[in-house]
Amino acid sequence: MSFWRPGAEEWSAAQVNTALAAGDSLYAGDGANLEVQIGPGAFVRAGAATEIDLTSLDPGYTQFRITGGHAALDLKALPRGQSIEVDTPNAAFTIDRAGYYRVDIDENTTAFSTRRGGAATVAPAAGETTDVAEDQQIILEGTETVQVNVAGGVQHAP
Repeated sequence: MSFWRPGAEEWSAAQVNTALAAGDSLYAGDGANLEVQIGPGAFVRAGAATEIDLTSLDPGYTQFRITGGHAALDLKALPRGQSIEVDTPNAAFTIDRAGYYRVDIDENTTAFSTRRGGAATVAPAAGETTDVAEDQQIILEGTETVQVNVAGGVQHAP
């Protein structure tokens, strides 16, 4: 796993329990996973070949940018008034309640799913905002003209 902080000349090996700041980036290489605790009972986990950029870390608002790979936000607790934004190449997702969220990104497609009480709002790169209810998945295809497909009753692996 690699870590980059603004001002660094190159990526370096990530250290356990490193305090993160806005502008920091983490990359899970082949066969690697990463976990970031963003609050009590709130974690971001990512799989191999995933880069997560911490764009903003303000009281009440945390913003991540994920440009490819797979990430999950396991938010067992999210204080009232706290929101998290996940930016992807196709859209921005705003989360303001506890739940489990997963984002899968490849070259032209972003899939975002909710479960365990999760719900979010999506703002596609081109188009109107859409609510993603509990146990729904939204798939966004394309980057110039984004096609949005919402499916309910998402089946998740155990």
